[in-house]
Amino acid sequence: MKINDIKREMLSWSDYYGGDIMQQDQILKCKTKKQLSEVMENHIRFLEMQNIDALTHAENFKKSMGL
Repeated sequence: MKINDIKREMLSWSDYYGGDIMQQDQILKCKTKKQLSEVMENHIRFLEMQNIDALTHAENFKKSMGL
């Protein structure tokens, strides 16, 4: 796939939660597939951290009730 096609796909893509890629401005600046891959990796790390935060919040709630 060509760089401009990849950019268009990335800009129109929604993640599982319906969110856009966090660094949309960076997508437009990218000149290589490697740079686009790094933007995607950053979004994947964001999703991982978001899920860790949600799990930690739920676990802390469970502990606060003595469960």
